[in-house]
Order: sequence, then structure tokens, then C-alpha cells
Amino acid sequence: MVSSQAKYELIQEVGRGSYGVVYEAAVRQTGARVAVKKIRCHSPENVELALREFWALSSIQSQHPNVIHLEECVLQRDALAQRMSHGSSSSLYLELVETSLKGEITFDPRCAYYMWFVMDFCDGGDMNAYLLSRKPSRKTNTSFMLQLGS
Repeated sequence: MVSSQAKYELIQEVGRGSYGVVYEAAVRQTGARVAVKKIRCHSPENVELALREFWALSSIQSQHPNVIHLEECVLQRDALAQRMSHGSSSSLYLELVETSLKGEITFDPRCAYYMWFVMDFCDGGDMNAYLLSRKPSRKTNTSFMLQLGS
């Protein structure tokens, strides 16, 4: 299914990384807050990182309390948006997989491709910032390691 109508309203940017931007957003229909990560697929490296993240998050069958839940992943080419599913046979998805496998852009470079990850919104910031903003603590470190290990 391809759609040109936005399901989410971006509220504000909350983080920026080496290959993506994370926004706080609202679901237009319900007003629920979500996090939306936007990854520009303009190089084989970005495409590969985005696909790896999609495959990893979508392969988690049941929600684990220590893993952010992926609500959906949307692939956008210019003004068209398509919900992605694991093992999809859509031409847009297959173009990204081919780019990842060949290590070179295999789609029209004049088109803008983005992957949008819609996830749970956690307003406490990222774990790294949380840990670095506090004095080292054996109790905190042990708690985090036990949660990460589970």
C-alpha cells in the first residue's frame, strides 16, 4: 500500500546521529507520542545500516521491556510512502536490498529515499547521556548491565 498522506506530525528534533535524525512526533489520529527516526538512504553504507536496524528490530517477535518497540517502518521515495515488512517483495524495498548487497546505489540517484522508524517515545533521553551525566556508581552500572544482559 502506497500513501502520500502523513500519519504522524513531527513535533521537535530530539537527537541527531551519524546517519539519522530522531524526532518526537504525534500520531495524527490519536495524539499519542512516538519517536520517529529518519534515515536518509543516499549511500550504500546508510542503506545497509538502515536495513540492519530494520531487520533487527522487526525480528523481535514479542516486546521485551529492555528493547524499544518498533511500531512500523516506512520507506519513502520522494512524495510516496510505503509501510515496510520483513521479506517484502516491493520494488522500493528490493532496490534498497540490492544497493546493500552490491555496495553501490542501484536506484535513481535523483530520487530521495528515506527510511522512517516509528518507535516508543522515551522522554528520559538516551542511555549514554544518562550515564555520563552522573558520577560512576557500581549499583547503577550493575543494574544497567543486568538489564542489558537480559
